[in-house]
Amino acid sequence: MKKLSLFLLMLLLVTSLLLASCGESASSGSDSSGGGAAASSRPEADSTAQWGANRGDSDISELLFPDRQGVTGNITVFVPWAVDTRWNTIKSEFEKQYPGATIEYRSAPWATRALILNSMVSSGNPPDVVSCTSDDFPARAIMEVIQPIDDLIDANSPCLSQYLMNNFTVWEGKHYAMIGNSAPMVMYFNTKMFRDAGEKTPVDHYNAGTWNWDTLRKLAMALTEDTNNDGKTDIWGYGMDDEFMFALANGSDVIKINNGKPELNIDDPKFRTGMTFFYDMVNKDKCVYPDRWASFLDGFKKNKIAMCYWRQYHAKELTEENFENWDAVPFPKAPGQENYVSVMSSDGWGLATGAKNRIGGMAYAEFCSNYNTKVARSPAHVKYFTEEQEKRILDCSPASTYIYAYGLEGSFASEFCNLMRGNGSFASLLEEYRPIWTKNIKDVLEGN
Repeated sequence: MKKLSLFLLMLLLVTSLLLASCGESASSGSDSSGGGAAASSRPEADSTAQWGANRGDSDISELLFPDRQGVTGNITVFVPWAVDTRWNTIKSEFEKQYPGATIEYRSAPWATRALILNSMVSSGNPPDVVSCTSDDFPARAIMEVIQPIDDLIDANSPCLSQYLMNNFTVWEGKHYAMIGNSAPMVMYFNTKMFRDAGEKTPVDHYNAGTWNWDTLRKLAMALTEDTNNDGKTDIWGYGMDDEFMFALANGSDVIKINNGKPELNIDDPKFRTGMTFFYDMVNKDKCVYPDRWASFLDGFKKNKIAMCYWRQYHAKELTEENFENWDAVPFPKAPGQENYVSVMSSDGWGLATGAKNRIGGMAYAEFCSNYNTKVARSPAHVKYFTEEQEKRILDCSPASTYIYAYGLEGSFASEFCNLMRGNGSFASLLEEYRPIWTKNIKDVLEGN
């Protein structure tokens, strides 16, 4: 995998902030997605529309899709969130640019988005353009809820994420959605807690070339503390709820693609090594905050959690609340890996099967991308990361998981990872879930 280039400094965070205003991420523990506890939602997507704004780069033409011709008529847009002022602004601006077209939104709760969309398509009343994430693939293509769009896009456009376009939106050689460049997640650390503990910071280790898993583990253990000697931990070294990141950083995932087909990959030594490393941090070292669905930033701001791997839009929260004791680095390197790796997930758009206004639908999708990029490059746009922080965070190779795409959202991201927070045999736990995950994949491939 190639590292993210500094070209992406031109493009990052606006859509992530936009989505954050519509509902918190899975790790927030909120139910704004329409699901139950956070287990039924997903990590929020982070587009590359903000980083590097106001750095003196004036020409953004290569970051914008060209206007489309022949855009007229009603365009129905399906989104899994409540339509707020921002989306109505996009509607108004779109209709100004394309005076012969009108936008009609149809929204659904996140948890029931698939059922509602499937019903709309099967009833012969489909929307035109559909909000899609890397999490929706390949299920939507297999079930023929959305259609190929190769005749309408340049899949090699710099406006699109080549990693996600080539690894997620393709099914049987055809692209089913356009997904933009995505921003990596961030390893935040509390600078005050490191100063008070007299420990070198992750930035110190990053600069020295020693920011790796072993360093993370040692620091997390060093900063975990029972402050009043009552036998209960009061301060934790680390917090996260994307456990699969340890497998991704080690060059693996719970699922692999073999000759275009998904296969369960839990026997891969790299997968087991990565997941076992985190399992031991939780159960042997006891340096990981035990509540998966907690708002880690609350503990972070209260000097109770020293490090947490989370969405980068939380920098906005830290900045606006005048919390100054923080800095950021990429996820630490796995043993033997040349590059830092960070999880990518991004939102984009597809055309529903039976869409009546394909041209209009794609015009809307491209307009949204352009709108976010222009907002990001506005002189009035607020920055939440320094240039040095951006460079560090972007010093990574992109990765994303197939957990959500192949039906393991509940069984792996929720059930299994919750059970990882308890003592026992990790190998036995894997075997317990092997038939469950095998069935999850089979159901997706059969369109169930």
